Formats: sequence, C-alpha cells, structure tokens
Amino acid sequence: MIDPIAIQELNLFIDHDSHLYQRVKKPIFDNLQKHVNKGRFCKERATVSTMRLVEEGAKKYVKDYCSAGAKWYQMFHMNDRKELAALYVDEFVTEYMQSPSN
Repeated sequence: MIDPIAIQELNLFIDHDSHLYQRVKKPIFDNLQKHVNKGRFCKERATVSTMRLVEEGAKKYVKDYCSAGAKWYQMFHMNDRKELAALYVDEFVTEYMQSPSN
C-alpha cells in the first residue's frame, strides 16, 4: 500500500536539502542526461539510479527528525520509495524534454 503523505514528505525534504541536491541528485541527473545523449536511456534503469537518491534522503530524514532507533526502511516502505524514484525519473524526463539545449 502506497502512502502518499510519506512520499510527499520525503519528496519535499529531498528537494529542499542542498547536500542531497549537490552530492546526489545533480550527479544522478547529469548521468541520466549522458545516457539520453548517447541513446541508451532506459526508464526502468533510471528508476534504479534515482532509488539511491530516495534512500539517501530517507536515511537523512530519519537521522535529522526521528528518535534514536528509528529505521529509515520501516518509516519509508519499499513501495513508497519506488514510487518516489519513479516520480524523480518523470521529473528528469520533463526537465530534459523542455531543455533548450536538446
């Protein structure tokens, strides 16, 4: 069962954290853009790449806002993380298609 509130909360946290943007999201999106330019872009494989961003975000969220002993993988279940990873791939596709450099 997907929890849209948990997905939205984690999405907002990731999007507003400069460390996650600079160290994780930007390099992943740059790499995906290289795959598009070479004609090797695959949405399913891109979702695997964006899962790293989602998992790093979930770990940081739990570390920053939850009590000791809380588990990131219990707070944000696998289905929620997969859904958010797919949303990030959709975000990438939308931004890339609107980019004037293409």
